[in-house]
Amino acid sequence: MRTLENKEMTIKFGLFGLEQHVGVILGGVEANPDLVEFVAVGSPYRKDDGRLRELSRRYGASIYEDYRDMLADGVEVLGLCTVNNEKAQVIIECIRRGVHVVTDKPLCIEMDELEAIEKALTVKKGVAISMLLTLRGSPAYIEVKRIVDKGKIGEPISIYARRAFALRPASRPKWLFDWRRSGGIIVELAVHDVDYARWLVNESVEEVRAYHGKACQEFTGEYQDHAEVLMRFENGTVAFIEANRLVPERVRSDCMLRVTGSKGTVKIEDGEVILLTEGFKGEVRDLPEPVNVFVDFVEALKTGRRPLVPTEDVLEATRITLEARASAMTQSVGSTV
Repeated sequence: MRTLENKEMTIKFGLFGLEQHVGVILGGVEANPDLVEFVAVGSPYRKDDGRLRELSRRYGASIYEDYRDMLADGVEVLGLCTVNNEKAQVIIECIRRGVHVVTDKPLCIEMDELEAIEKALTVKKGVAISMLLTLRGSPAYIEVKRIVDKGKIGEPISIYARRAFALRPASRPKWLFDWRRSGGIIVELAVHDVDYARWLVNESVEEVRAYHGKACQEFTGEYQDHAEVLMRFENGTVAFIEANRLVPERVRSDCMLRVTGSKGTVKIEDGEVILLTEGFKGEVRDLPEPVNVFVDFVEALKTGRRPLVPTEDVLEATRITLEARASAMTQSVGSTV
């Protein structure tokens, strides 16, 4: 990874697109006013004009309609939060110009896009790509990682992760209900837990199998509202990941994690970390502080250290979800659209 030259100064940052998890980036900027020099903001969508003007006034950033003009004006790090099927071309152009990128998930939605990004990275050395894989910065998930790394539950045998939310078709963007634009539920939602399982086990994935479908046929759109992904790692650990948008509206979310080891179990349920071993049974308190993965990425660029979400892990998590979606396309549960 190429370290930015101005370690002691803020760096020139541009934001293109205001979709989905842009709040992670804006929250990081707001909480750390000396982190970056917010010089540019833009969006390809007219609906964002009002917010662009607001951000321009707040940070003194110039407004751009075309990301290429933004890059030409000296942006060193680009935050990318556009519609998912429009990201790859922007990322490739950033790499070509030597601009580091932190993007909302997913990185891209097709295998040929991933291969083009990887090829661009081999041509232009030193460019770093990160992604807003926020579980790596969540206190409960950090603590589970520490517990596993310390061997408190022995060797991890199996992982069960659930990422479940209400569908909320009235408030979510319309493109999310077209898998050709979003990438589908495995690519745009299950990627969180796919990445976390890899980070937790720290082994290569040897086998991937997946299913997906659309259970709620009363809502229009070509999308999936549930998916099940099975991953087997080289060391024999097996992860089962469930992603869905089938949670009742009044509940909104239902996420959990359980890691079974050879000497115990650790789980996250209702935001609490519960450890079960021979010597301890109960809630683990005093969790670590949260980490904003955008802030971490910028600070890593300044110092040359490894970021919490490094390029190679972004590429691999993307590859696994694309392979999982390909598997699901051939063995779906019910209707896929």
